[in-house]
Amino acid sequence: MGSSLAEEFWARFAVLLVAVFGVVVVLTAACDTLAVRILSRRLPPRLWPSAKTAPERVSRVEDDDGPTARLGPGHVGP
Repeated sequence: MGSSLAEEFWARFAVLLVAVFGVVVVLTAACDTLAVRILSRRLPPRLWPSAKTAPERVSRVEDDDGPTARLGPGHVGP
């Protein structure tokens, strides 16, 4: 009884596999777009980060103990 699967089966299997993969990609993209739209409607425009409100880059300075980051006033730690 050890019959192998027909070539027709493998051809249909490959077509269905590619079709399912395509559907998953399309649905994922649609869900991502929907999520971004929902989030953009919930947040007022002033809460979106902009070039004016973006944090500045952390600068490095040489210290006696080696390079440390300037983390601002009130920072406790090495």
